[in-house]
Amino acid sequence: MDSKELAKLLKKEIINENLEIYKGLFTDYSPSEIKDPYFIDAISFFNTLPDEHK
Repeated sequence: MDSKELAKLLKKEIINENLEIYKGLFTDYSPSEIKDPYFIDAISFFNTLPDEHK
Protein backbone atom coordinates (compact mmCIF):
# COMPACT_ATOMS: atom_id res chain seq x y z
CA MET A 1 0.00 0.00 0.00
CA ASP A 2 1.45 3.35 -0.98
CA SER A 3 0.96 6.64 0.86
CA LYS A 4 -1.87 7.84 -1.43
CA GLU A 5 -3.86 4.66 -0.86
CA LEU A 6 -3.27 4.95 2.88
CA ALA A 7 -4.44 8.57 2.89
CA LYS A 8 -7.63 7.66 0.98
CA LEU A 9 -8.34 4.79 3.35
CA LEU A 10 -7.79 6.95 6.42
CA LYS A 11 -10.04 9.66 5.03
CA LYS A 12 -12.79 7.17 4.33
CA GLU A 13 -12.56 5.23 7.56
CA ILE A 14 -11.80 7.99 10.03
CA ILE A 15 -13.03 11.30 8.72
CA ASN A 16 -16.12 10.35 6.72
CA GLU A 17 -17.45 7.84 9.25
CA ASN A 18 -16.89 10.20 12.17
CA LEU A 19 -18.66 12.98 10.29
CA GLU A 20 -21.69 10.73 10.04
CA ILE A 21 -21.49 9.97 13.76
CA TYR A 22 -21.33 13.66 14.63
CA LYS A 23 -24.13 14.50 12.21
CA GLY A 24 -26.26 11.88 13.94
CA LEU A 25 -25.48 13.39 17.33
CA PHE A 26 -26.66 16.77 16.12
CA THR A 27 -29.81 15.56 14.36
CA ASP A 28 -31.04 12.66 16.51
CA TYR A 29 -31.12 14.02 20.03
CA SER A 30 -33.71 14.47 22.73
CA PRO A 31 -33.68 18.09 23.95
CA SER A 32 -34.85 17.04 27.42
CA GLU A 33 -31.77 14.83 27.85
CA ILE A 34 -29.17 17.50 27.06
CA LYS A 35 -27.56 19.00 30.15
CA ASP A 36 -24.17 20.12 28.81
CA PRO A 37 -24.29 23.87 28.01
CA TYR A 38 -21.55 23.50 25.38
CA PHE A 39 -23.54 20.84 23.54
CA ILE A 40 -26.65 23.02 23.73
CA ASP A 41 -24.66 25.88 22.15
CA ALA A 42 -23.23 23.56 19.50
CA ILE A 43 -26.69 22.26 18.56
CA SER A 44 -28.02 25.81 18.41
CA PHE A 45 -25.22 26.75 16.03
CA PHE A 46 -25.73 23.59 13.95
CA ASN A 47 -29.43 24.36 13.59
CA THR A 48 -28.64 27.81 12.14
CA LEU A 49 -26.60 26.30 9.30
CA PRO A 50 -28.17 25.79 5.89
CA ASP A 51 -28.73 22.14 5.00
CA GLU A 52 -25.83 22.02 2.54
CA HIS A 53 -23.43 22.96 5.35
CA LYS A 54 -24.73 20.49 7.90
